[in-house]
Amino acid sequence: MAKLTFCNSEIGNLTIDARLWQRLAAVSPKPDLASGLPKVSVRQSAYGMILAWLMISGLFSAFFYFAPRLNGDVGVPLAVSLLLPATFMGMVMLVRFMRQVR
Repeated sequence: MAKLTFCNSEIGNLTIDARLWQRLAAVSPKPDLASGLPKVSVRQSAYGMILAWLMISGLFSAFFYFAPRLNGDVGVPLAVSLLLPATFMGMVMLVRFMRQVR
């Protein structure tokens, strides 16, 4: 991530993805904008998104599996509680990755 500061207060901060910052700095008239950030490859970006997908899917799956059982209900089967969030978040992360890479 790259942190942009627009004034001296904490309200003026914006954090954006490092690859997006690299793309913005590449078309900037000032060539030294990207000098403080390390180069982020497509492979590193994909690896980070896969880790985020696994963590988010795991949290949603755990919620869908354990939350109904806290009240004594039967709940949804394990396969559904694993596959539904993983599929949905996988599609979301794939769209995000494709938008970031192009």
